[in-house]
Amino acid sequence: MPEYRLCLLKKDITSNDEEIYAKTTENGTAYYKYYAITDDKSEKAYVATFKEAEQVIEGLKEKDSDNKEKVGIVEKYETDLKEFTDVEKCIANLYVEPPPQIVYASTSGYASGNSNAKVDIGINLIKPISGVITSRFGPRARNNHGGLDIGADAGTPIKAAASGTVVTSGWLDDYGYIVVLSHGNGVQTAYAHCSQLLVSTGEQVSQGEVIAKVGSTGRSTGNHLHFEVRVDGIRYDPQNYVY
Repeated sequence: MPEYRLCLLKKDITSNDEEIYAKTTENGTAYYKYYAITDDKSEKAYVATFKEAEQVIEGLKEKDSDNKEKVGIVEKYETDLKEFTDVEKCIANLYVEPPPQIVYASTSGYASGNSNAKVDIGINLIKPISGVITSRFGPRARNNHGGLDIGADAGTPIKAAASGTVVTSGWLDDYGYIVVLSHGNGVQTAYAHCSQLLVSTGEQVSQGEVIAKVGSTGRSTGNHLHFEVRVDGIRYDPQNYVY
């Protein structure tokens, strides 16, 4: 009686069936079947079953991974067996945090002009951050500066100068990420060039509550807070009230 050996055949062999049969039975070569998880066509991890591969892809889609449209499954037949990774670890290793969505602020975040006058705002302000004043209110070489710039490290917490309601929170052109608070009677304070916003439009905040973090977004040349005091849409020198 002739002896027979069971062998898995490599799929991408281009010979016909008779040639494959003759070759594999002659050499006794064994092929392993498994699945590669790819990211942008590059093999990143390996699992034993197609079901596991599908679970990895579905897991990345459920987590809204930024690469969810680039991951794929490739069936492999190889003489060398790869090291397998469990499903949860595959998902964790392949997950890519999606970039933050920019929420654009409404044009109500703008002021309509500057004034050198000192008006009574009816509230006491505290310093939103401590730091070195790098640019003051008023005329400067390129423009008429409508606020006070205070230098600080990126990520420094920015506090609400007074209690109020968030009327603007988002991206606003040259201001970058900005928060505008309304304190009643037409009085507002604005906090611009932030790296991160921690409050949303409509929220009530207390004096001293952290509302954002220092950054250099928008038209900015370094990490600092651009701080404005507004009354009825007109910007006034913040140093009349604080600092």
